Amino acid sequence: MTTSTEIKTIQDYIYALQQKPAPVLPDEDQDAYLMVRHDLLMELAPNTRYQVRLAENLVYIEWEIDRHQRLLAAAVKAVTRQGVQRQLEALNGLHSNAERRSVRDLETITNSIISGDPDRRQQAAQVLESYGYSASEFVASAFRVDNTHVLYHEAKIESLFIQRRQLKADYDALRAKARPADHVIDAEVIVD
Repeated sequence: MTTSTEIKTIQDYIYALQQKPAPVLPDEDQDAYLMVRHDLLMELAPNTRYQVRLAENLVYIEWEIDRHQRLLAAAVKAVTRQGVQRQLEALNGLHSNAERRSVRDLETITNSIISGDPDRRQQAAQVLESYGYSASEFVASAFRVDNTHVLYHEAKIESLFIQRRQLKADYDALRAKARPADHVIDAEVIVD
């Protein structure tokens, strides 16, 4: 680890900050986080330690937005799966014993409705139509049951977007206040 007395340039400071562990969850890719961090720091090109700190905060907010968008997609899928499964089981109970589907058939239909495969979704939609329902009706009513996690991630994403906008405005204002000499990389001082 680099000590504060060894940090002489902004690049040294950025390098020292990059030695901290990446804030990733067990199912996230540390290399992906480091790539996001590298790309954003290169784009923002901070010139002072405070600008580096603000840039690092922007990196973290961007990562959090990506994280909550991924978790939102997973929550939507889970809520949909649970709600559709309950509805199919209830509908299945209305049929005579000869017309009832097995639990495995219901699980297959449920998984097909939320599948990424358009053919599987179409087949499941046809089964639902045989019950007199559309896939959209099933998905919509699934959200009436329990969408707590979905609402949480939606609210978190909205909050992070606001934080990002505010922090980026602060960063841009700080960069605009920088002295012109701060932007000169190589210059020769000419004395009259």
